[in-house]
Amino acid sequence: MPSPTDSKLANVGINDPEHFKDLTLYNSSLLNIRICPSDSDVTAFYVDNSVLEPNTPNITLYNGADSKAPIIGAVHLTLTSTNTIGLGNPTTDPNGVIWEKLERVSKWSHATYQFNYSINAPGPAAKYTWKRVSKTPIIGNYSLQLVEESKPDVVLAAFMTGSGVRVKTRGRLLIREGNGELWERMVLLTALSVIELTRRRLRRRRFR
Repeated sequence: MPSPTDSKLANVGINDPEHFKDLTLYNSSLLNIRICPSDSDVTAFYVDNSVLEPNTPNITLYNGADSKAPIIGAVHLTLTSTNTIGLGNPTTDPNGVIWEKLERVSKWSHATYQFNYSINAPGPAAKYTWKRVSKTPIIGNYSLQLVEESKPDVVLAAFMTGSGVRVKTRGRLLIREGNGELWERMVLLTALSVIELTRRRLRRRRFR
């Protein structure tokens, strides 16, 4: 996937890309995703999106190239209420999973989602917001920006939908470095949640 132009990065509030982990999301199948560093073809994470299997996570994040790799996160989604984000493996270590909520801010819009998370536990959890910074997606083109509520001018992450061959790329995710591996995984899981919720809404519109 080609690097975004400086103007596109500016649109999501990033003017120091050298301080961000840069990831590209590729479509592995109709639903699933593989995630690579943007300068590499090596798959760092595999994402299984499930919509049909009952009593299973809607999103499962694997730390490796496919679903045989260790599970490091899981998500339970709903289009109308609170989504649940889990850091860890709920299959092998359910008591060790850190659960957080990802909630829509507005009853009437899907443009903003919030979650609480404490980077350096113990301590008070901070509130973080994923917000859409482009027009309402019609054919799947949109951008997202992550900020902390108390520091709204500091962009912590951003997602931009893919350009070029849409059947190949889902988009590009940049995560600010320096807050630790667990934080980066929480950002990744919440971003994947918003992306998948958007995909489901767009699909419902097409088939109405």
